[in-house]
Amino acid sequence: MVTTKGSTVLHSVLYVSTAQVLFTAPRMEELLAKSRTSNARQQITGLLLYRDGAFMQFLEGPEGAVERLFRRIKADEMKKCKRFIVEHHSPPCGMLRISLGYH
Repeated sequence: MVTTKGSTVLHSVLYVSTAQVLFTAPRMEELLAKSRTSNARQQITGLLLYRDGAFMQFLEGPEGAVERLFRRIKADEMKKCKRFIVEHHSPPCGMLRISLGYH
């Protein structure tokens, strides 16, 4: 995380992508379980939306951790048409402790 005058700055990324193959409920549960563990270890929070093969994800956390995760996502062969939407730095605002989930 970037620190300025004693406060920590969060790095955020928002992107969309398309799955090569539709995700089943068990496959999505597996992805979420792995992501929750990895993201918690790296202090990354976010939101993952999935519907009919389309993903939209918002990631927020320490800059280096978010950038490493986003590079892995971009290299993932299971997703195509990755499109970066926005990148932002902001002071923390007490992000809610919410685990990734889907509906």
